[in-house]
Amino acid sequence: MYEIHNDGIIITKYTGTDGGVAVPAFIHGRKVVAIGAKAFQDNQRLGSIKLPDGVESIGTSAFARCGSLTNISLPASLMLMDSYAFSDCRAVNEVMLPDSVNELGDGVFYRCTQLRRVGLPAGLVVMGLSAFAGCASLTEVVVPFGVAQIGSRAFSDCSQLTDISLPSTLTSLGAAPFYNCAALTNITVDPGNSRFLSQDGVLFDRAGRNLLIYPPGRAGEYSVPAGVTNIDYAAFSHAEGLTGVALPDGLLGVGYMAFYDCPQLSTLVLPGSVKAIANYAFSGCTALTQLCYDSDAPAFVGDYAFFNAPQLTNYFVPGTRGWGNSLGGRPTAPWPARYDQWAAAIGLADKYPDAHGMNDDPDHDGMSNVQEMAAGTEPSDPESVLRFESEARAEALNADDQTPVEPGQWVLYFQSVPGKNYEVLSGASVQGPWTVVTHLAAAATQKRVLLPWPATNAIYRLKLSP
Repeated sequence: MYEIHNDGIIITKYTGTDGGVAVPAFIHGRKVVAIGAKAFQDNQRLGSIKLPDGVESIGTSAFARCGSLTNISLPASLMLMDSYAFSDCRAVNEVMLPDSVNELGDGVFYRCTQLRRVGLPAGLVVMGLSAFAGCASLTEVVVPFGVAQIGSRAFSDCSQLTDISLPSTLTSLGAAPFYNCAALTNITVDPGNSRFLSQDGVLFDRAGRNLLIYPPGRAGEYSVPAGVTNIDYAAFSHAEGLTGVALPDGLLGVGYMAFYDCPQLSTLVLPGSVKAIANYAFSGCTALTQLCYDSDAPAFVGDYAFFNAPQLTNYFVPGTRGWGNSLGGRPTAPWPARYDQWAAAIGLADKYPDAHGMNDDPDHDGMSNVQEMAAGTEPSDPESVLRFESEARAEALNADDQTPVEPGQWVLYFQSVPGKNYEVLSGASVQGPWTVVTHLAAAATQKRVLLPWPATNAIYRLKLSP
């Protein structure tokens, strides 16, 4: 079946039963110029197809789900292969595309699971999203000079793909183009490319600020280079052999799904510069037990940032700000490594060989050692504690904290350590959220806080500030 258009014949439907089909170049004296959408779709008898010179386009899903198709012959006149043209043709193992083709539509060879080799055309400019997604037998791809655009997930789930080369002409790369390519170990970029670069087989933007793709087939540890400020969308996703990552100072953001499904990653230290952790950033990191933060809590953490990371605890440096009982749905705790450093610095183990652990209380003042570290108090002195007090101790206050209290003001006192900085926070419940009320510097062993008389009941909390 066909339609006649001004510029020639469009094949709209094949109803024959032949296993091999050679489309004629002319029908009733008119040139065949296109294969229409779904023209051969779901034909399970079709084993080979030969298109004549003069055909310029292949329509959407024209040969989709032709499960017996193994031999494809395409003419030098072909320019466009539209979306899903050969999708789910699971018997095809090799395709040579003529140099005349300048655009491959979305999903054009989607789930051609036996496709081992594809010759990409010299004239290719645009490669659509998921163009070769699910081509599980494809092992190597050289993207030719001239290609400017590669769509999102263009080669996703190509489980045998080990190497890919990107040309100097490439200017646009969609999200996660090599998503879940479990064998991919190396990405190379032509040195003349103005948008992208490769360092040790890892893909970055040209400025080296965004880490775009870490080949998921690599195993072991990796150090992100200095100068990187962002881990991009799904950059390390499905890196199943990744055991450790060193992140640089100056890193600002961890993107959506950045470390999604990295099952061997167990511990990660986030520099204090990190301000945002996107949703699903560490989702599926089932062995991840420790995320350690060098400074204040990030300003933004997605509600699902740690989804399906059941062993994770977020560890913070005592005295840093913004920490509650949980972060992104996972519990928080003081950073054990920093506790060890503090304990060693003050000789706690020498003083108390049997009571130098984080939860021990050698001076029996009701504050554990880790609480003493967070408060800046002395763990061997029962009088050195951080606590609110109900009354002033005139001998312990400096002169500024003994002035008369104005009407409408409310007074809090707390025991302090001279030279330390504190912040007072308020909340409606012990679960928070907490709001900083004021910052204070202590010059004596007691400090006064003057607050407006509260309109509603509130809970107040003290923290040591850096």
